[in-house]
Amino acid sequence: MPYIGRPNESGAYRKLDDISSQFDGNLVSFNLVIGGLPFFCQNSYSVLVSLEGVIQEPVKSYTITENQITFAAAPKTNDSFYAVVLSTTQTTPSLTSLTIGTRSAAATIDLHGEHLGVVKRDGTKGFIAFNKA
Repeated sequence: MPYIGRPNESGAYRKLDDISSQFDGNLVSFNLVIGGLPFFCQNSYSVLVSLEGVIQEPVKSYTITENQITFAAAPKTNDSFYAVVLSTTQTTPSLTSLTIGTRSAAATIDLHGEHLGVVKRDGTKGFIAFNKA
């Protein structure tokens, strides 16, 4: 029988690194990582979080902003943590260059800088800024 329901936006399921070693009964905010690298999430509902084997309700029990999860109540010192990313838009590597085609050739622009100078149609100069985060 085929799947009935709304499909995931994109991406495969991924397990987040265990952060339970940071639980001390006082802290409520923790950095999320996968394979030691920061994990940025745009939606708390796209991550399934379990504390001590109990599934937590997104927004009510925890929120995720950028790469940080904040619990409504501090996890206890020896609580276990398990989290799985259900969907993500982060399935491609970061954009580091941009190729612009013309009628006769193509030019590749390096995007590692903070700003890219451009000439507008009216002949004035401007800049495009890139978020390096």
